[in-house]
Amino acid sequence: MKLPLVDIFKQHIKINHQLLDSIITVWWLYCIVRTYFVQGPPCAYKIAVYTMLFSLYIICRILFSAIKRDAELLEIVIIASSAFEMLQGIWQLYSGHSNHYLYPITGTFFNPGPYSAAVVVGMSVAMARMRISKSRAVKNICGVIICLGFSILAVTVSRGALVALGAAAAIVYRDILHRYKWYVIAASLTAAIVLFYIKVGSAMGRTVIWRISASIFLEQPLWGYGINAFESAYAKGLLEFFSSQAHIKEYAAYADVTEYAFNDILQLSVEQGIAGLMPAAACLLIVMIRLWRRSKPLFIGMTALASFSLFSYPFQLLPFQIYTVICAACAAQDCKEGGYSISRRLLTLCAALALLFVSIKKMKDINKANSEYAMIAHSDDEAFIKDYYELLPECSEDERFLFSFAKSLRTNGRFSDSNAILRKGLRVSNDPMFLMIMGNNYKDMRFYREADICYKIAFAQLPNRLYPLYQRMLLYKKWAGKKRQWQWQKES
Repeated sequence: MKLPLVDIFKQHIKINHQLLDSIITVWWLYCIVRTYFVQGPPCAYKIAVYTMLFSLYIICRILFSAIKRDAELLEIVIIASSAFEMLQGIWQLYSGHSNHYLYPITGTFFNPGPYSAAVVVGMSVAMARMRISKSRAVKNICGVIICLGFSILAVTVSRGALVALGAAAAIVYRDILHRYKWYVIAASLTAAIVLFYIKVGSAMGRTVIWRISASIFLEQPLWGYGINAFESAYAKGLLEFFSSQAHIKEYAAYADVTEYAFNDILQLSVEQGIAGLMPAAACLLIVMIRLWRRSKPLFIGMTALASFSLFSYPFQLLPFQIYTVICAACAAQDCKEGGYSISRRLLTLCAALALLFVSIKKMKDINKANSEYAMIAHSDDEAFIKDYYELLPECSEDERFLFSFAKSLRTNGRFSDSNAILRKGLRVSNDPMFLMIMGNNYKDMRFYREADICYKIAFAQLPNRLYPLYQRMLLYKKWAGKKRQWQWQKES
């Protein structure tokens, strides 16, 4: 099996391990420099994750060089982990308990979307392995995995997962589908229409997110808005988008608060700009070419994940990030190692382990602080304000923590302190409730004009919410009463 694209690149570009390693290193360094030398929102956790992934790539590169059949081993691990997710989902469906009260099955995830992606990746790898394997036992096992996967997808009804599975199947069975290409094209168009109308609200909501994300990217295309800056940039995009009355009429009903662009390319572009997008695209292209030569099943699995990322956010989640890094390290083994000595590899391994230790420690500190916050999250007692301030350095990226902290300060009458925390929250969130609480604080401090501005901006961001208008009505009533009282005192 050959791909024309692979043949073109084999003829024109000689890709070795040093190119892939260099691009990944430059990309990681860009994220570090972009964060620490250009002011942006807090992103310590994301930088720790990126550092951990970079060190993991180096470690896997060195370890895989000592394993002859690393690709086959990785295929087995992916299929086995996907099978575990499927069985857990079936158990959740049977027991009636999942990780989210709104959904019957989520596996080890908190949402059926990413869970469906994990299932589809395993199905795709199993599908490719079943096609090329000559062992009947392997074919039977892969067939069982695929059947289990379809039963899971029938419950989750993830449209992105179905599209990803279709993309994987189109490559695996392309020789068969080519004979019936016109029927396949007609069926694909029909399926696209059906998938759109299954959840029209969700599809229109993603359309709004994509349009706004693309517009804010074009405003700052070269360097982006910074790591972890998507949410704050999206808030500005909402204001500009709904400044048009036509957009309010057509799309206001579908707009909402979001953490993700539901398209990893758009999210990466907004945060890192073209300077970050180019090394990311180069890495993905090289990895795909290498995987096609080393392991067709891994190539198919990565194709499914990349297709899914066009409609969701798998590359923003740690499990899929680790999966991608390990696949990249496996793909890089399809080349000569350039005569690295044992001492040089050992030194590199030690440096990578040190980076891994530091980044994991930082991630654990932040997760520990979030766990401590969870114990006081629903209490507004003044005694916990000191604890909030102690947790603030580690939890400054968590919008839930900042919102809870600000509400606690407001409850205890510390309106100025509450607004200071809310301003921090606006740097990592696009939820207009931050502006609403800020407006309430200003109203209680009798800064009515500032309160009115906050309510106006909150309504302009999401015109489908009436709460800002309700608060403005109460504000005008109170404001008018104060004016009448002031005028009466002046006349008397």
